[in-house]
Amino acid sequence: MDHNLIHKAISFRNGTIKIDLDLLNCSQVELIKNRQAQVIQYQNGHGQETVVLTLAQLKSLRTQFLDHIDVDKNLKASSITGFKSRTQLFLKWLEENQLQQVSMSHWRDYYAHLKRGQLSDTTVRNYFRDLSGFAAWLVQTGHLPYNPLDGITPPSATKVSIYTKAIPRADIDIMIDQAETIRDRAIFIFFRDTACRGSEAAAMCWENVDLDEGKAYVVGKGGKLRTLRFKPPTAQVLREYRATLQECQQVGPVWWGKQGALTYSGIYQVFHRTAERASLHNKKFNPHAWRHAFGRDATQAGMPTAILQKVLGHESITTTMIYTDPDEDIVHQAHHQYSPVNEVDLNGSS
Repeated sequence: MDHNLIHKAISFRNGTIKIDLDLLNCSQVELIKNRQAQVIQYQNGHGQETVVLTLAQLKSLRTQFLDHIDVDKNLKASSITGFKSRTQLFLKWLEENQLQQVSMSHWRDYYAHLKRGQLSDTTVRNYFRDLSGFAAWLVQTGHLPYNPLDGITPPSATKVSIYTKAIPRADIDIMIDQAETIRDRAIFIFFRDTACRGSEAAAMCWENVDLDEGKAYVVGKGGKLRTLRFKPPTAQVLREYRATLQECQQVGPVWWGKQGALTYSGIYQVFHRTAERASLHNKKFNPHAWRHAFGRDATQAGMPTAILQKVLGHESITTTMIYTDPDEDIVHQAHHQYSPVNEVDLNGSS
């Protein structure tokens, strides 16, 4: 091609490169940034990207992204697990469809695949959130020109009563009764009394537990220090559990298993195994369901919302207010108790 023609067709001004493709009589441009190639092919005057990243590149970048959210974002363990599983399933879908060259449209194709599946609106929304978060990071780091999921409106979050997420009182008693070891029983009673998060319990150390005062100091959500409070019976159970530990385990992490200190996953498995052994087939057995149960039961017992906010470690009282929204059974019972028809003499003469 004539170099003078190329010089005439390409110009640079104010940080922008301008290319006259008509003058060059070509329909394809390859752009390279951060060693990543993006090929744009023009048809009927409209740019269509053909390749943005290879599958191998996307896999490598996913690993970097997971390191980023784990170290820099300080997300809770369950959020990181969601990002890991949902981005991995996206890569698996690409492999199953033999898509070694991943275009922007493939992200939207995968989302359409999820929408067509037998998934709830909440699940689709969670997929969208995590995939969009991954894509946004790729844009931020210069690996994508824009978020391929921009412009898509995910399903609205279905409003679910917090009472449907809390473990029933009867199931709490059953799980405590079915605890297989002194440690498991101590875990259940500690969660029942403190309303702690699973991640807080996993990171708790004996040095920060005052059994006499009934307080444990932990790192809460967002890396903020907060105080867990527990009553003397819980302190006694903790003492009994601590007495079963080796001397070297009576410092450092509180909760131990055969393979070492329990992570969040290890604590979750304690709840899961006990629920299975007790034949509790609903999914409301996990540590967070016990936290919701504390909010439910403390509210119904009359604990002021402002106090409950402090106990649960909520940043905003608006979050705590979810426990003040009664479920249908409570509304039904209250109606029977307070209805003005109670004052009507239905046996009197007309």
